[in-house]
Amino acid sequence: MKKILLINLLFILTLTVSAQCYESLKFYGGHTIGKKPDGTLWGWGLAHSRQLMTNNSVEPLPIQLGVATDWDFIENGVENTFGIKNNGTLWGVGGNQHGALGINSPFQTFSTFQQITTANDWVKVSASNNFTLALKSNGTIWAWGRNDEHQLGNTPANLNQLSPLQVGTDTDWVEIAAGTSSTSFAIKSDGTIWGWGSNPSSIIVLGSGTPSVAIPTQVGLDNNWVTMSVGGQHILAQKTDSTLWSWGNGGAMGVGGTPPVTNTPHQISTDKWISFSAGTNTSFAVRDDGTLWGWGLNTNGQLGDGTTTHRFVPVQIGTDNNWRTVHKGKYDATMATKTDGTVWYWGGTNYYGEYGNGNSYGTTYIMTPTQTQGICITPPVGGGPSYINSAISTVTSTDANGVGTAVGDSVRIIGVVHCQNFSNSGYDITLIDSNNDGITLFSPTDINGYIPTEGDEIEVEGVITQVTGLIQIKPDNISVLQQGAALQSPMLTTVLNESTESQFIRLENLELVNGEAMWPSDGNIEVTNTVDTFTVRVTAASALAGTATPGTYFHLTGIGKQDDSSSPFDSGYQIYPCGVDPYCDIDNSTTLNNETLSVNDTGHSYQWINCADSSVITGETGESFTPTTNGDYAVIITQGPCVDTSACVFVDVLGLEGNELSELFNIYPNPAKDMITVQYDLSTSDAVLEIFEISGRSISKNNLTSNKDKISLNISKFQPGVYIVVVRQSNGNTWQQKLIIE
Repeated sequence: MKKILLINLLFILTLTVSAQCYESLKFYGGHTIGKKPDGTLWGWGLAHSRQLMTNNSVEPLPIQLGVATDWDFIENGVENTFGIKNNGTLWGVGGNQHGALGINSPFQTFSTFQQITTANDWVKVSASNNFTLALKSNGTIWAWGRNDEHQLGNTPANLNQLSPLQVGTDTDWVEIAAGTSSTSFAIKSDGTIWGWGSNPSSIIVLGSGTPSVAIPTQVGLDNNWVTMSVGGQHILAQKTDSTLWSWGNGGAMGVGGTPPVTNTPHQISTDKWISFSAGTNTSFAVRDDGTLWGWGLNTNGQLGDGTTTHRFVPVQIGTDNNWRTVHKGKYDATMATKTDGTVWYWGGTNYYGEYGNGNSYGTTYIMTPTQTQGICITPPVGGGPSYINSAISTVTSTDANGVGTAVGDSVRIIGVVHCQNFSNSGYDITLIDSNNDGITLFSPTDINGYIPTEGDEIEVEGVITQVTGLIQIKPDNISVLQQGAALQSPMLTTVLNESTESQFIRLENLELVNGEAMWPSDGNIEVTNTVDTFTVRVTAASALAGTATPGTYFHLTGIGKQDDSSSPFDSGYQIYPCGVDPYCDIDNSTTLNNETLSVNDTGHSYQWINCADSSVITGETGESFTPTTNGDYAVIITQGPCVDTSACVFVDVLGLEGNELSELFNIYPNPAKDMITVQYDLSTSDAVLEIFEISGRSISKNNLTSNKDKISLNISKFQPGVYIVVVRQSNGNTWQQKLIIE
């Protein structure tokens, strides 16, 4: 007994010491593929079609797949494995039934990776039951394998398509998903969702008389879809607000009651979700609070809630709140990961060794999540994706067709957050660097717990994408370098075009085209500068959403954006508002005539003030004002929301010859040309000597630091004319004399 215990202990220690920690994991029911930070691929589970590059039927422990170290993106189907390398080439290994590998060969299996065409612009691949979809950086979708139900989006339907065919001619696809049966879905850059292939339960087109759909067909009219997962008879799809929706049929829809047969999206609760995956008759998702939920058929306890009760609405699996991702697929088993890096499986009997724990050919159904010791997933460290240090300007350039030349590249950029987050979930923010180059950062979910604040300088690792013409970065990692960084000044512009995309801009002298009293709660509004009309996009998260408009002329600062769904992406320019300023066009000048001050801009509201202490002069609210004592005066002018103050003007109430006390204050020579001397004998040593034009404008000012002295002043720079020299003491006494300059 002691020897057996010792052997078991050594086995556990061995697993712990040699833990297979991966940068990313993909699971589709039968086998798991993991990519390590050093770029190597590993796998375990079902292997009978050589999808793990082995002659064994099962591999219950991780084994390395070849020796390549330059893998970037990984995906597995039911009986094959696919990967995209750092150079953009696409490769596949394993089952090739019906041409599922796309290598133009009739052979059924391959035990080494085969390159799929010579193209080097692949960015995504989604594999299923003997057919495969792939996305290129130019926004085109390609498909191969079984096409008997038009799952490749091409006609005629045939059983074997050995090499890739383009799906339609559109070039604005951004997401793809192959279902567990024979249905395909994709999302365009305008946020619309489209389906083709098998039409079970009216998942694409309503009506049992349409068993399959030959070409991509839009489902619904919504344009805010971001990603999806397709099961056997149902689909799960997520919107930009992180809500989850489903349609098709069956308990796996998660909407409760008698499941409808519909192609109309139904919302699954009001929660927000960070990960989800559809199986043949089941669904799983991780809520934004880290809890794990499942729903659908539960005949053998495959939902993981410890029962065999079917669930037609989401039921929580356990009580843990640190789940991160969940992966379903063709068979009963499900894989999920936690934020602590641990990896868990449940469902099925681990018959194919899919749990990766060294066991296989099990006979007992596993009905709750079980951790696989010795396997973990970690965020990218050191190696991982080859993020290229890049300036924002180098990743936002476009070709002659308006397509981003860096789309699909994994890059590392640095920029400062300008304005606000325009999304209530995840991120829609703009980064601008010290060269005033900008890029939009978009993610439907939070990354590393980061909460955006204007002025944050952040480093972002992610992939360059292009959505509705707008170049974006989809972040994998975000690090805050500093807070309160300097912001760029808004660029004054009179047009919205390519040069204003992801730029901090300012439009001036605007008015509302239709005179709306309120900004939209979530929508567009038109403004004009009387020459051109501009679209203002107010998102639900915008600070202006649902607030009152200025009602008069105004200036607008914001972020330049674009919403154009087709190449060459040269229209659909918008501004996301950051702030509104009233358009103030007040002439704040005044005129002094004898002893009366008058405004030059009439028809507004006025308040005259004494500049000595900025005090309001009671009752003086007219367009003109006649002081009764010597002093400096100004007027506050109010025009709607605009307020401005005139310059202070000195008014000599006593006249030019009055109050000339030569024994206390004397100027000589007078008249003068170049120099004058002012001799004074005052009661205090704290006074100011100031020279005014006859209009009241001050042109010279000097402090007097003794009570009895004289000061020489150079007046050669002043024009010939009459001036007033004023001496003010700190005790309030004031004297002035006329000065004539020849």
